[in-house]
Parts: sequence; C-alpha cells; structure tokens
Amino acid sequence: LYGLTEWTTGLTLVAAAAAVPTVVAVARAGWVGDGDAALATTAAANTVVLTLVLGVVCVVRPVAIREAALQRELPAMGLSAALLIPALLTGLRVSRYQGTMWVTAYAALIAWQFRWL
Repeated sequence: LYGLTEWTTGLTLVAAAAAVPTVVAVARAGWVGDGDAALATTAAANTVVLTLVLGVVCVVRPVAIREAALQRELPAMGLSAALLIPALLTGLRVSRYQGTMWVTAYAALIAWQFRWL
C-alpha cells in the first residue's frame, strides 16, 4: 500500500483502525471518571488481540516470525511496559502529562518504524 511494507501498514493503518472502538470506549470511561473500566477495556482488547486473534490465525495457518521483526518490536514493547511504571508509583493515577507521554511514545514508535522502510 503506497510503497509501505506489510509490517508498517499493519503497525499503522490496520492497528489504528482496529483500535478506534477501544479508544472510543476508553475515552468515554475516562470522561465519566471510570478508570477501572478504562484499564479493563484496554487490557481486554490487548489480551484478545494477542491470544484469540493471533491464536486463531496460527491454528488456520502457522506463522513464522522473523528474528528481525522481534529485534524491532521487543524494545518497543519493553518501553511501553516501562511507561506504566509512573502510574504505578503515583497511586494508579494517570495524569495528563503521563497520557501525553504515552501518545508521544506511540508517535515515536511510528516514526521509528518508518525508518525501516
């Protein structure tokens, strides 16, 4: 698609489109002050994608993951997990600053992925 690799297309266009319902649900939960629902929705969406979706695909047809893909994604996954630490240290309260930090980290991840083109 427009000269993008399958990897980049999946990480950007497909992932963003798939995340829209989750973003809407979490935004609504945040708007009404229901942090538990926001966290549960986010965790559930990620769990479903990692286990059910990827599991079904692999049952239908086994998937080989190249080592280069892991070398690109594992650092990003580790950084994403590390960005949760401030929320854990502040009594599970996520500030606007932390939210901005997460959005900036996602933008940096996308920019980093485009350098692999």
